[in-house]
Amino acid sequence: MRYTLFAILGFLWIGSVASAQSLTDWTAYTSFRSVSGAVEDSEGRIWMTTNGGVLVADGNEVIQKITVIDGLTRLDGSAIAYSESMELIFVGYLTGVIDVIDATDFEVTHLTDIERNNSFSQKGINDFYISDNLLLVATDFGIVEYDLNGMFVKDSYIKFGDFSTAIAVNTIFKFSETLYIGTEEGIAFKALEDDFSANSWNNYNGSNGYSSSSTIALGAFQNVIYASTTSDNFTFINGSWSQNSEFGSNIIVDYSSNDGFLIALSTERIYYKNENGLLSNTFLSENYGSTLTEIPFSDEVIFGTINSGLGILDISNGSITYSAVDGPYVNFFEGMKFVDGVLISGSTRSSSRREEIDKSRGFYIYENGVWENYNEIITPEFDGVVFRQPFKTTASGNYYYFGSWGTGLVRFDKNTNEIKLFDETNSTLRGWPQDSELYPVISGLEPDSN
Repeated sequence: MRYTLFAILGFLWIGSVASAQSLTDWTAYTSFRSVSGAVEDSEGRIWMTTNGGVLVADGNEVIQKITVIDGLTRLDGSAIAYSESMELIFVGYLTGVIDVIDATDFEVTHLTDIERNNSFSQKGINDFYISDNLLLVATDFGIVEYDLNGMFVKDSYIKFGDFSTAIAVNTIFKFSETLYIGTEEGIAFKALEDDFSANSWNNYNGSNGYSSSSTIALGAFQNVIYASTTSDNFTFINGSWSQNSEFGSNIIVDYSSNDGFLIALSTERIYYKNENGLLSNTFLSENYGSTLTEIPFSDEVIFGTINSGLGILDISNGSITYSAVDGPYVNFFEGMKFVDGVLISGSTRSSSRREEIDKSRGFYIYENGVWENYNEIITPEFDGVVFRQPFKTTASGNYYYFGSWGTGLVRFDKNTNEIKLFDETNSTLRGWPQDSELYPVISGLEPDSN
C-alpha cells in the first residue's frame, strides 16, 4: 500500500512539473476591449489596464501584451499609475494585490501587503496618487501609503474627519495645495502640508450643501471644482456647492483638464468645455465610456470604453475614432467546439443585469489566426432583435449553430456568413410553459445522421 501510494504521488508530482514547464508554450487569447485606465510613460508609450490584462502601445502599434502567463496576478486591473523617476507601472486589483511592472523589461513583481491584511473583508484598490517617492493607494477601507524607495507600507489611514471609520476611498485628486478624496460618504480634504491624522481632514457631505452619496469622480477647471456622485453632478464655486445641470441627466464618471479645456466623460457622452465656457459633447453611440486616461491632451483626448478599447476624441470637430486590439469580444467562453480546425464558441448563459454589457455577449469564430465577433453591438443582422448569451454550439453541413439562453438560435452560413435567427417570432421554438413560452432556452444542440 505504501509503495502504491508513493507511486501515485510521484506520478502526480512529475505531471505537475511537466505541466508547469509547458506553461511557456501557452498563448492567452483575452479580450482587451474593456479599458479601466491608461497612463503614458516617459517614452510616450501608453500602458492600459483592461479586462484581458495590460496592453502597451507605441503609437498605433501594440508592442506588448501582459497577462497572467507573463506574471500578472489577475487580468482585470482596477487602477494604474506610473512613476517616472523609478520607471515603474503600478496595477491594482479588487483583491488588494498590486502588480509592479518594470517599464524597461516588462518584468512583474507583486506587493501583497494589502491583500494579506485580515482586518478588512473588502480590500479593492480604486486609485493611485504618486508624489515624489510616496505612493498613496485608495482602497475599499481607506488609504495605504507606500515608500517607493523600499517598497514597504509606511502607514495606513482609515479615518477622515467626521466620516465613518474604514470607508471606501474611490478617487484621489490634488488641486492647488489641497488633497481631495472621494469617499462613499462624500468628499474629505486637507492641506497638502498637513499630516494624515483624522483631525487634519474636513468634510463635504449632505450637511453642508454637497451629498452624502458615494463620490466617484473629481476634477477642476478655472478654479471651479467638479464632483460627481453615483446620482448627481456638482460644482464648488465661491465657497459653496450646487448641483450641476450642464451635463443633463448623464452622471460623469471621470474628469480631466488643462489650461484650455475641461473634459467630462459619462458612459454615453463625452463633454468638452473651452476656456470661454462653450460646452460641446459627442454621443458615444454603442460605445460606453469608462475612464479618462492620464495622458496629456491638446486637440485630442484619449479615453477608455467598456467595449471598444480606446476612444480618441478630436476636439476641433467632435469626431471620435475607436481602437480595439484583435481578439475575442469578451472574456467568456461556453460551448467551445472545434470544427475542421475552426474554433466556434458562445460566450455565457449568465446575464450581468446591465444591458450595455449583455449586448456584447455574443459568439465567436476563430479561423486562421483571426477572431470574428458577433453580437448586438457590432452585428447589423441583430439590429432591432435580441440575441444574447449563446452557450450551446454545433455544426452541420454548411452551417454553424449557436443556441442562447432565452433568445433563440442562430444559424451561421460558413460560406456566405449569412446569419439567420430563429426564435419564438418566426419558428416553432418556445420556452418552458411554466416560465414563458416567449423565452426559448436552447439547452442542447446536436446534429443527427441526416
